[in-house]
Amino acid sequence: FLALNPRGKVPVLRMGELTICESNASLTYLGERYGRLWPAVGGGDHGRSLDLLYLEGSAFQELAGVFFFNRVVLPRIGKSPDQERQEKASLKLEPIFNILLNQLGDKDYMFGDYSMVDCAYGAWLPYLELDDFPALVRWRERILGRASWSITRQM
Repeated sequence: FLALNPRGKVPVLRMGELTICESNASLTYLGERYGRLWPAVGGGDHGRSLDLLYLEGSAFQELAGVFFFNRVVLPRIGKSPDQERQEKASLKLEPIFNILLNQLGDKDYMFGDYSMVDCAYGAWLPYLELDDFPALVRWRERILGRASWSITRQM
């Protein structure tokens, strides 16, 4: 596996001779290559989708990961969650939630139809406190209610 990704991390996308080791780069590549679940290249939604994917990878993942670690990993190894760390992460997530709310508007998904952007954020949504953001709660329910997410519910 280290021959594919020297960092030893998943995911890794391997297509022929091409290897992509960053999850959002994989989502972008697949969306642009196949023209599915991705806004048309060159349009405003395309630029916005890139912006949201970079935000997910540069800020959202780390903060959402605090909740995943405290709510999933620590209990599985018999340790107590760090409430203070979660509260700090929650405060830092609020501006990102507002960005997501602005993009979501009254649409079902970030760009109307389900997209790779929804996929990137969707993996983290089950672990986050969204009660103060009802539109994000409904967005999470729509994503997790999709048949394609059924494996997530089994984990």
